[in-house]
Amino acid sequence: MKNNASTSCLIVAPFDEATITRGISDCLEQLGTNPDLVVAAVSSDYGEHLSDLIDLLRIYGHASRIVGGSARGLFGVGKTSENASGLSLIFLSLPRTQIRVDTKGRQAKGKGEGADPMSGHLIFSNPIKSMKDPVSIDSYLRGFNTTREGEPIVGGIISGGPENKDLFLFTEHGKIKGSTISIALNGGIKFIPVVSQSCKPIGDPLVVTEVHENEIISIGRREAFAVLEEAFEQLDWSERLQAGGNIFAGIAATESVDDFETGHFLIRPIIGADLADGRLKLSRPARAGQTIQFQMKDPIIAEHALRNHLDEIKEAHGEPFAGLLFGGRSRGAQLYGEPDRDAVAFLEALGQFPLAGFFTHQEIGPIGETAFCNEHSLCGALFYDKED
Repeated sequence: MKNNASTSCLIVAPFDEATITRGISDCLEQLGTNPDLVVAAVSSDYGEHLSDLIDLLRIYGHASRIVGGSARGLFGVGKTSENASGLSLIFLSLPRTQIRVDTKGRQAKGKGEGADPMSGHLIFSNPIKSMKDPVSIDSYLRGFNTTREGEPIVGGIISGGPENKDLFLFTEHGKIKGSTISIALNGGIKFIPVVSQSCKPIGDPLVVTEVHENEIISIGRREAFAVLEEAFEQLDWSERLQAGGNIFAGIAATESVDDFETGHFLIRPIIGADLADGRLKLSRPARAGQTIQFQMKDPIIAEHALRNHLDEIKEAHGEPFAGLLFGGRSRGAQLYGEPDRDAVAFLEALGQFPLAGFFTHQEIGPIGETAFCNEHSLCGALFYDKED
C-alpha cells in the first residue's frame, strides 16, 4: 500500500502564470502521484486571478480537492513572506485517509452518534462573514469541544486585507459563500498539534470578580485598571521601555494548574480602558471566577517556548512528513525584529520537510484537549504516518 507523501513550495511574487505553473509542476513531480488534498494560501491580490490559479492547480497539479484562503503573510520551508504578493502551497498524498471538506459550517457528529474518531481537523474562517453567520467560529468551537472532545483541531481566522473583498476562502469550485471551511481527516495519519505563545506572565494571577460582557470591572475585588498598573510597576526599567503596546490580558485556559506560566493562558488584547471606574475592555468576553494574569509579549520567551515544544515533539514522534502553520499577526518580524525565525525553528528542530501556511487574524488550536481561538500565538499541525 502506498505511503503518505507531501511536497510544498513558496512563491514570493505577484500572480504570473508561467512562474506558478512551474511551481505547481515541480510539486506534482516531486510528489510522484496525484495529490489527495492541496492547501493553498495566497496574498489578497491573487483574488482577481483565483479562477486561473484553480485551473492551473487542476491542470498542472492534477488537484481534485483544493482548500485555501487569503493572508497577509505566508510560510514556507525555513522562510516566511510578510506583506508581499505570493502563494504558499502544500500537496498532500494521503492514500489511507478519508478527507471530508465542509463549507456549510456543519458540526461533525458526536462520538456517541455513530461517528468514528477523527485523526484531526483543519479549520479556516473568514472574520467578516463569520460576523453575519449564525454558526460563528466561537459557536463552532463550542460545539466541537462537546462533540469531538480530545480530537485535535488546528487552523486560523484569515488575515488578508485591508478591505473586506481581500478576505476570502476558496475550494476547487472558487470562493465560498459561507464563513468557514473545515476539513476532517480520518485514519491513515497521526496529527500532532502545535500551540506556542508569545507572552510571559507579569504581575500575579488573580480572580476576575466582576464583568460586563467583554469589560472587566474588578479583579480580586479591586478596580481592574489598578491591578494592571500594579503589574506594570513590577517591571524593571528596561521592560517598561518595551511595554508600550505589548501588554495583554491572559485568561487561564484551565483552572487545574498550581503554577501558571507561559502556555496556560488565552491571550486577549486590551482594546480600551475607562479610567473613571477602572474598567478594562478586552477583545473577547471573560467570566467572573476565571483566573487572569497580565502578559507581556517577549521574543525570547516566544522562541524559547516554541523550540522547547518542538524538541519534545521530535523526541516523541521524530520527523513529520508534512506541516501546516498558522502564525499570529504579531509574530514574524514584528515580534523578532527580523523575518523567518519561526520557520527556521521548525527546520532546525524537526528537519527539512514540506511546510506551508499563513499568518492569521487569530489562530485556532488546542490547549490541553480543548480547542480555542488564540491570539499572538503560533499554531500548527504536523502530520506523521499512522502506525499500523
